[in-house]
Amino acid sequence: MFLETLSPFLQDIVLALVGLITTLIIAVAVELRKRVLTWIDNRNSIRTQEILHTLAEQSFHLIEAKMKESSSTEKLNEAIYYVSKRAEARGINISTDEVRAEIERVVRELNYKLK
Repeated sequence: MFLETLSPFLQDIVLALVGLITTLIIAVAVELRKRVLTWIDNRNSIRTQEILHTLAEQSFHLIEAKMKESSSTEKLNEAIYYVSKRAEARGINISTDEVRAEIERVVRELNYKLK
């Protein structure tokens, strides 16, 4: 074999270079994997926020039309339930506080547009 004909000194150098190149390739692959996973997490987070916002808007309009005579607390609780169930059906796990905050944000936005 070619490596057998080289002197032991050259053999050590070639093996060290192969090891170094392999290490560099692995390090680059690990870093690339981290960056891709971060990008995917960020993309999913943005998409989740968009879905949550859409569900909050839907719940606002539905609850306002359905529960005209109810108190604002009852409407808010029903909207939270609506958004939570729809998010859960889409595989999105989100806390009640986050749902409440998004619904309140939508209400403020829509009230601002009406003024």
